[in-house]
Amino acid sequence: MAHGGPPVHRLALTHRRGVVSRSRRGWGDMLARSVLLVEDNIPYRDAVARTLARSGRFRVVGEAATAYEALQLAERFRPRIVVLDVCLPGITGLCIARVLRHRYPGIAIVILSMAADDVRLLEALRRGATAYLTKDIDGAGLVETLLRVTAGEHLLFHQLMARPEISLSILSEFQSLVAGDGSDDDGLDPLSPREIEVLDCLAIGWSNRRIGDALFITERTVKNHITAILRKLDVHDRGQAIRAAERFGWTSPDHRLDLRHAPLDLATPA
Repeated sequence: MAHGGPPVHRLALTHRRGVVSRSRRGWGDMLARSVLLVEDNIPYRDAVARTLARSGRFRVVGEAATAYEALQLAERFRPRIVVLDVCLPGITGLCIARVLRHRYPGIAIVILSMAADDVRLLEALRRGATAYLTKDIDGAGLVETLLRVTAGEHLLFHQLMARPEISLSILSEFQSLVAGDGSDDDGLDPLSPREIEVLDCLAIGWSNRRIGDALFITERTVKNHITAILRKLDVHDRGQAIRAAERFGWTSPDHRLDLRHAPLDLATPA
């Protein structure tokens, strides 16, 4: 799949869904517009990547289908923007948004979702998202949103402030986020970055061997991480750890790694 721009080298990760690209130097301000796409619906993700490439204003540095891939690629490429599906197999997009914001405070998180309501928008704000888009957005709207986010606009805050019934509560939420008081604990904080990746793979349903292959670590190391996860979650086996993750809202039991969601067509922006 060619995304335009300079030649890129693409490397498939574990299940051939997460990919990365390496660009040559000399892109100027495109470095400030680097984008990581996190979406498990490959046709839709490809459409987003093509749209951004054809705009000539963004550089897609990596593509991920899972939370663990998103964390790995964010560490490797330090993108300016992460376009993040709210529903991922394993750990959800909203939980990963919070982890990314904690780890990389300057990153901009743009949430993609099939629907938007006050509850979802508020939760996205609490997790550190800068913008919230529904997947029926056209290509021009997507590019405009990312340009405004790159320019420093907090579109989600303004979107919520436009709703008088919740604007007062939004002010206090936003002030807390700016202050960085850490009052919104997503529950993943006790886990190390690697433990979060292992928990994500557990929630997807992978064996220790496959987790090791995915994370480039030995099975013994995987077992050590699982032992640490069980201790921190105060559970006794991996099944209980997965159920605890579901109970805490870190994962969605109704979403698995597949292509059941029909892709939407993104029009190429002018």
